[in-house]
Amino acid sequence: MFKCYNPRNQKQKGSHVLLYNIMIGKVAGTYCFFAQLFGYRIIAVSYEARSLGVTRIMRGDDAKEKCPDIILFKVPSRRGKADLRKFRKASTKVMDCISRFVNDIERASIDEAYLDITNAVNKRLADRSISMETLNFYPGNHVVLPPEKAAPFLSSTNSTSLSLELNHKNWRELLVSTLESGSQLIVASELSWEIRKAILNETGFSCSVGIAQNKTIAKLACSLNKPNRQTMVPPESVDFLLSNTPVKKIRNLGGKLGLSVAEQFKIENLGELSKIPLSHLTAAFGEKTATWLYALCRGTDTEPVTPRSLPKSIGCSKNFLGQNALTSQTLILHWLRTLSDELVERLREDMYMNNREATCVVLYARIHSPVGPSTFSRTLSGASTYLAMLSTRSDTSTSHQFSSGEELHISADEEKETEIIISKLSYLGLNALREALSIKNSELDTW
Repeated sequence: MFKCYNPRNQKQKGSHVLLYNIMIGKVAGTYCFFAQLFGYRIIAVSYEARSLGVTRIMRGDDAKEKCPDIILFKVPSRRGKADLRKFRKASTKVMDCISRFVNDIERASIDEAYLDITNAVNKRLADRSISMETLNFYPGNHVVLPPEKAAPFLSSTNSTSLSLELNHKNWRELLVSTLESGSQLIVASELSWEIRKAILNETGFSCSVGIAQNKTIAKLACSLNKPNRQTMVPPESVDFLLSNTPVKKIRNLGGKLGLSVAEQFKIENLGELSKIPLSHLTAAFGEKTATWLYALCRGTDTEPVTPRSLPKSIGCSKNFLGQNALTSQTLILHWLRTLSDELVERLREDMYMNNREATCVVLYARIHSPVGPSTFSRTLSGASTYLAMLSTRSDTSTSHQFSSGEELHISADEEKETEIIISKLSYLGLNALREALSIKNSELDTW
């Protein structure tokens, strides 16, 4: 798992900072944060500022009280929302750099990727020109070890209670003698360092890396020693790591499911979950989820790295919080057009750069009614026609199409319900996928 400190969208963690340090000419390592131009809301915070208590939930003025020397960078805006084009281009440069070292790359988000380095490591091990004695020292290199295996590595510069910094002069020999996969981990560490160094030299971005036997453990390892470090988790250390890891920190358990698991069985970490019988898990969550949980808390994750250097979907969205909630069809149509314009622009660019087509568009919305908030989605039939119409036609035509439900294929009952609930709308999103309906080249050319 590679996590690169270059930008990502507003909902994701603080990764805008370094790119703008480079673009604006600031020196990395300063106290800084990123704020939305609208509302002065913090969406990303440098690790230096986090150490002083600055968080993403604060407003800019609150951050300055915590750290008077903090530097504010504002996200550029376009079409009334954050403009992330520079960040997406930066992400592409990083992925291009990684692809020179490894073929099996699964892009997880704008700043995360999973790499299957098994073949690359085995090839290096088979190369007789590589000697363990000639491998260089890599700063920021860590390993997770249970107490009974950690003693030979102990020094005064341990990074955390879970992992040790490999600064011992004989760390390679210790890994080989202590761990069954020691040789593979040494070469994996070397390869990861080479990739990180290339990314830093060519783009200016630093990365954190997790090296482990599967995607779940690798992602967890990546989070242990941020920023700009790499952490290995050998198979012998998985039980130790999970026994000290809160349920919510595990991939796919950070939301409602993880909260439900913790509350249902009154547990805090994965080690405690491993003591729950499969029958009890099945009774609580059903056979499929129970089987997955049972394997996960034992460090088993069979999900393969699926080579994908490009995003599976292209989307754009906007939140309308509090008094900014959309309360009229005119406002909803305005923002649907605005989002459609952005999506069309990005689809055209993606087609030019990657020679591929979207095949369906899904509309997402979050509405508020007397019974509480809820989210709905609709797959747009005739998606390309809908986007083209929404981006270019007159208000009257667009209003008719949306209100009648013709293009959305909404039934009369659904339309009546929608007319009631869209009186207060707090989120709109459009997402283009490669499923169902084809968006033809000829149609895109007219947008």
